[in-house]
Amino acid sequence: ARVTLGDNSSEASFSVVKDPRSFASDTEIENWVKTLADMKALLTEALQTLNEARQARTQIQYLMSKHDNEQLHSLGKQAIKGINGWEEKITQLKHETYEDEDAWATMLDGQLRFLMDTIDRSGAPVTEGMRSRQVDLTEAWSQLQDELQVITDSYINPINSWANERREPHVVRPAEGG
Repeated sequence: ARVTLGDNSSEASFSVVKDPRSFASDTEIENWVKTLADMKALLTEALQTLNEARQARTQIQYLMSKHDNEQLHSLGKQAIKGINGWEEKITQLKHETYEDEDAWATMLDGQLRFLMDTIDRSGAPVTEGMRSRQVDLTEAWSQLQDELQVITDSYINPINSWANERREPHVVRPAEGG
C-alpha cells in the first residue's frame, strides 16, 4: 500500500487474513461472496427494469398527450394500467416514512435488499434458509419479467408500430433497453 500526502509518500506491504473468529472454510467464504454478487445483480436488474418501465410509461403519456388517436389512447391506457400494476409488485409505492414499513407490505425490491443485507451481515457460510429464499425471489422476479413481457408484446410493441408509421419517437421496451 502507498500513502501520499503532498510530496511525501510511504509504502508498506501487508497481507489480508481471514478473521480468526470465523469458522467458515475458504469455499464457504467464496460461496458467500458469489451469493452476494448474485443478489446485487438481481436487485440491480430489477431496479433497472423498473426504471425502464417507468420511462416507457412517461413516453406513452407523452405520445397520448400529443395525439388524439383512438387506437393510441386505447393501447396507451392499457399499457399504463399494466405498467402501474406491475410496478406495484416491484416496489411499495405507499411508503412515505420509515413507520410505513409496518403498515404496508414490502415488495420485491425491499425483499431483495433485506435478503442481501442479511447475507452480508451474517457472513459465511450462507444458510440453507437464505439459499431457499434467494431461489424464491429469483423465481418471483422471473414471473414478473414474464408479466412485463406480456405488457410489452400486447401494448408497447403495437404503440411503437403506430408511432413508426407516423415517424414519431418510439417507446422504450423495458428489459430490452429500447
